[in-house]
Amino acid sequence: MASELNLNILLAEDNQVNRMVTGKLLKMLGCRCTVANNGIECLEYNTTIMT
Repeated sequence: MASELNLNILLAEDNQVNRMVTGKLLKMLGCRCTVANNGIECLEYNTTIMT
């Protein structure tokens, strides 16, 4: 790809197939992707990095 997005993405998705597909697409676009299995994990991760 000519230009990469170079973004940090926190992906919250409870469906394993959707996580895998979306994660691969984001990586193809040049994004760094952290995956949370659900909304609660996402909030816990967000709280951890904010403190």
